[in-house]
Amino acid sequence: MDRQIGVGQVKTAGNAMARGPLPKRGPRKSVIGSGRAALAEAIRRHPNDPGRQMAAFLEEAPLPSLIGRAREVSAKTRTNHGDMLRGAIADLKAINMRVQRLDQLNRRQVVALAAYWTNERGQTAGTVANKLSALRKFFTLVGRQDVVPKRDALYEALAASGVTQQMVTRQQVALDSKAWTPKGVLPREVIEEVRETHPHEALLLELMLAWGLRVSEALGLRPHASDTPDGLLVHRETKGGRWRKVPYLKDEQKAAYQRDVLDRCRQWAEKSRGLEMGYPKMTLKQARSRLYNVMADLGVTLERRGVVCHGLRHEFAGDMFFDLTGHRPPSENGAVADWYKKNKMQVNAAYQQVSEALGHWRRDISSAYLGSPAKMSTTQRARVEQWVEQIEGKPELLLRLLNGGAEQIWITGAAAQGLPLRNGETMQLAVRLRCGWTAADLNRVDDVVRAMATVPIQLIPCLGQQPQGEAVEVFLRR
Repeated sequence: MDRQIGVGQVKTAGNAMARGPLPKRGPRKSVIGSGRAALAEAIRRHPNDPGRQMAAFLEEAPLPSLIGRAREVSAKTRTNHGDMLRGAIADLKAINMRVQRLDQLNRRQVVALAAYWTNERGQTAGTVANKLSALRKFFTLVGRQDVVPKRDALYEALAASGVTQQMVTRQQVALDSKAWTPKGVLPREVIEEVRETHPHEALLLELMLAWGLRVSEALGLRPHASDTPDGLLVHRETKGGRWRKVPYLKDEQKAAYQRDVLDRCRQWAEKSRGLEMGYPKMTLKQARSRLYNVMADLGVTLERRGVVCHGLRHEFAGDMFFDLTGHRPPSENGAVADWYKKNKMQVNAAYQQVSEALGHWRRDISSAYLGSPAKMSTTQRARVEQWVEQIEGKPELLLRLLNGGAEQIWITGAAAQGLPLRNGETMQLAVRLRCGWTAADLNRVDDVVRAMATVPIQLIPCLGQQPQGEAVEVFLRR
């Protein structure tokens, strides 16, 4: 059952908790080594048969989420991880690096597997990253979390096999800004229009603009519990249960606006029984729907104004990047490419800080908000923008996709890289449908796309949070 976000749930101790230290990155201590006993039993039951050992381990061992709130992973995630781990054991035979026991697996074999998947099997960066993630989870559960090298150490180890960083790094880059201002829509003017008839919703939009909150985080925010001297502690309704601290910007006017928004939210929340910004007696799902419906009624949609609520989060990301570097981000063509190259350390540091403020811990996630200064040639970029326009530029198609159950859609494959489609080659679209979708729903969306597209389309269901490999999101949000 969905949690209600409009009534009080966290006791006053939540205030003290909210002001405590942020949790450290990395897996929880309770998870590390929690599968040792299951591994030892699997080896005892199936000596000299690593395939059966892995099957027995997966059957008996707990598979919790490594980070965020304590929880078991979904059945689908367990199945996917199992398939990848069993496949890794089989692939060791293909590269003549067999083991008799799972506890004999080491870093050299992991690196060799990554090189084999990339060089011999030609698998995408997203696929290789997912397989390494499954191996990392396995080694963490058995108390050997350092076996799979991380980032720079992995890139250095793979370089000897001719594998570059780009070949094993999933790329998701904003080709143009999704922020409001670059599209000619001034956020504060629109918010003032909203405030005339819907003051509550105006405050929610301001939280997204001033603090970079997701819609769910704005609805779940308890201003009194999250207000700290140096920023906003975001710890309710976050993605994956991860806490984060969003700092005040250095620009005095922007920092004053952040403070003003938070003060007005505190005043509003005092009128709420739950001391929070959500709608009373509504679940999170109901509250999100209400906010989106109000925005649709007021014309704050992709079809009417070319912007969505989530674009305010992009707006904040761009403002923070400017606050840190003095330049607008690449997605807004904020500076010539040479400046970004000459100031790489400063740019990378800004990307990292923006990522953390948005609730991500990887620097490259910022590229989805800020863009990348040198990912594509001008020709490739123009080609991808053309593909995106074929979908985003057709309001009727967008509406029919939403009504058909589409939650998110990405352009993937060659088209996402800006490569030309050869004769007979299709443009691949990954689609994530709403919870509870059926094959009939997928067929219905497929029929809509094929009927209105001007190029051959191949529709691929996306079963995770995002597709594997290179992908460019087509914004369908209202």
